Amino acid sequence: MLSAREGRWRLVTLPPPYCSGQFALYGLSVDLAEPHDVSSRHPDRMERLLARDRAYRERYGVIEPDRVSGY
Repeated sequence: MLSAREGRWRLVTLPPPYCSGQFALYGLSVDLAEPHDVSSRHPDRMERLLARDRAYRERYGVIEPDRVSGY
């Protein structure tokens, strides 16, 4: 699972079978329950969050689990 947050924006993905494995972007100031993916309307914001997350993972050696543990 990837989840990155910047202010009122949240980028999320879960691997199959829990979700599609695609990234979704939510504007939390108007969409607290996160039913509306706005990534197609804000591709620049999504790319910025992805880049920031990639840099963090490289810097700290983050290793993703190969499956969702169900916690």
